Amino acid sequence: FLVVALLAGGAWTVDVRVGEDVTLECRFNPTLMDKRHTFYWIRANIKEKDNVAIGESPLEKNYRISFKPAEGQYDLLVSGATYDRDNGRFECRLKEQGTGIELHSQSVDLVVLVPPSSPQINPVSPVAVEGQPTELVCSSAGGSPDPVLRWYRKGEANPLEGAIMKAGGSKSVATQSTLIVRPQKEDDGAEYRCVAWNRAMDTNDKKEANIVLAVNCKCNPPAPFFPAEATGNWC
Repeated sequence: FLVVALLAGGAWTVDVRVGEDVTLECRFNPTLMDKRHTFYWIRANIKEKDNVAIGESPLEKNYRISFKPAEGQYDLLVSGATYDRDNGRFECRLKEQGTGIELHSQSVDLVVLVPPSSPQINPVSPVAVEGQPTELVCSSAGGSPDPVLRWYRKGEANPLEGAIMKAGGSKSVATQSTLIVRPQKEDDGAEYRCVAWNRAMDTNDKKEANIVLAVNCKCNPPAPFFPAEATGNWC
């Protein structure tokens, strides 16, 4: 199962599921072989950045090299993909020996797909004051790539706009979406739903959480019946 897309920065994104094999392609102009050269692959994951292949010699037991110089091919074959080892950016480079001049470089972002955890909403039982901004925070961890979090209000088909997203950036850090609402008294009992999804899941799959918003109204006390110094919420 692969999804490949070209990013604006020039790096390819390749998806692979945990335990599957994947080939990271590196293509170059075969005429570059006329120069004395060194080929190598670099991997940058969440832990480190290091060489994983030099020439035709892989430096990881689960990696192999497919080198066809006449066809301009220097591919890295990854078997049994794991998140901790393989999720990250891979760079194929060709340098001229002696001068160190870079003759070719190519980047591939390998995404090892992991579904996110079920989202959680805080506060669990939110109580708002009429007309005052109230934050609802939805979070989901454990996903690769970061999950997309969308807010819905019961009775409305389209997702709510204006939520503030904070990406987790890794499987161990939760992605958050903060929805700010200014409820009115008629919003008391309104239900909100947060839905989490990423590319590790089927299109129609979803994980979600729900909350019910309680709204306290805020009124000024009638002057004839309360002392002038009285303060607080009155309904």
